[in-house]
Amino acid sequence: MSKTEKKKNNAIEFYRFLFSCIIFVLHSRQYGGFGNEPGHFGGGYLAVEFFLIVSGMLAAKGIEARMKTAWVKDTSKDLQSSEDSEATQDAEDAQGLLQSQNSESSQESLLNRLCRFAPVRAFVGLFRDLYSRYLRLYPDYILSILLLLVVRRALAPGFCPVFTFKEGLADVLAIQIFGRSYTINGQLWFVSGLIWASLLSNFLFRLHSKIYSYIIAPLFLVGFSVASWMNFGTIDLTKSELMFPWAFARCFAMLGLGATLSRIDFSSIKSGTLKAKLLGLLEIPLLAAAVAIMHLTRHSFWDYVCIVLLALLTICAFSGAGLLSRILDNRFSGALGAISYSMYLHQYTFQVSALVLFPGRDFATVVLISLAALIVFSAILEFTKWPFAFGRSK
Repeated sequence: MSKTEKKKNNAIEFYRFLFSCIIFVLHSRQYGGFGNEPGHFGGGYLAVEFFLIVSGMLAAKGIEARMKTAWVKDTSKDLQSSEDSEATQDAEDAQGLLQSQNSESSQESLLNRLCRFAPVRAFVGLFRDLYSRYLRLYPDYILSILLLLVVRRALAPGFCPVFTFKEGLADVLAIQIFGRSYTINGQLWFVSGLIWASLLSNFLFRLHSKIYSYIIAPLFLVGFSVASWMNFGTIDLTKSELMFPWAFARCFAMLGLGATLSRIDFSSIKSGTLKAKLLGLLEIPLLAAAVAIMHLTRHSFWDYVCIVLLALLTICAFSGAGLLSRILDNRFSGALGAISYSMYLHQYTFQVSALVLFPGRDFATVVLISLAALIVFSAILEFTKWPFAFGRSK
C-alpha cells in the first residue's frame, strides 16, 4: 500500500500538532495581555489555514472514493441484471417468474436512478455529514464548555456559569458564535465555521466535483482574498464586527483550496523522479518559511503568501516524497496529531488557569507550563476515550 493510500498520513498529523501549539502561543499572548504586535507568533492565526486546507483535501478525496465505489457497485448490478434478463428470456417455461422479477427490478432501478441524480445524492450526503459531524464533535465541544465554566467559577467566585450558559445557549446548540459574542468561548469560531462551511463545500463537491474544484473554489478563494485585503489587510476575522460571515467565508475559501488540491494525482509522484526530488527539497524550506511568517509578521500581505506556502507544504506532505515526511511517518507523530483537536477545544481553559495561578510570570514560563498541562490533558482525554468518544472514529 502506498503512502497516499494509507488511512492516516503521519507527517500531516505531526504538522497538525505543531500548528496547534502555534495557535496556543498566539492565544496565550492575546488573552494574557502580552500584546499583539508582530513577533512571538503574532501571526499564529495563519496556522488555522493548514487545518482547513487539509480538511478540504481529505473530505474531497473521501467523497470521491465513495462515489467511485458506489458507481462500480451500481455498474456491476446493472451488468448482472442484464445477463440474468437475457438468460431468463431464453427460458420459455419461466415467463411468469420473469414478469415478477422485471416488476421488482423496475422498482429497484427507479430508486437507484433517483439516487444517482447528483442533486439528490448531494442532499443525502449533506444530511449525513451534518449528523456525523454533530455525533463526532459535539461531545468534545460540550465537555470543553462545561470544563471552562467550572474552571472559571473556581478561579473567579463572582462568575455565574448558569447565566453564562443561558445567555450563550444559541451558541452552544448551533456550535456557532454569533456576532462578536464571547458568551461561551469566542475561540471556537473555527469549530463552527468549519462545520457549516464544510457542509456547503462537500455538497458542491458531490453536486459537480470538477466545476467546484476547478472553477467555484478558486474563484471564491480569489474573491475572499481580495475582499479581506481591501477591508482588513489580513485574513484574520477577529478584526471584523461580524464574526460568523467572515469565519464562514474564510473556512469555505480554504476548504475549497483543499478540494482543488485533491485533484492532484499523488500516485504519479514516484520516488526518484524529478518531481519527487523537487518536492523533497522544498518541504523543509516551505515549513520554515511558513512558521517564520507566523512568528515575525501580523496582519499584513504576508498572510496571503503564507497560504501559498501552506498549500505547497500540504502537497509535499501528501506526496510523501520529502525526507522530513518520511522521518515523521511514525506512530508517535500520529499520536501527536490525534490530540490536536482536543488541544484546540480546551486551550482557553488552560490559558485562563495559567494567568490566575501564575500571576506576574513572564510570557515564556506561562506558555510552557500551560501548554505542557494541555498536552497531557488532551492525551489522557483522547486515548482513554471515555465517556465522550461516542460516534468518533477509532
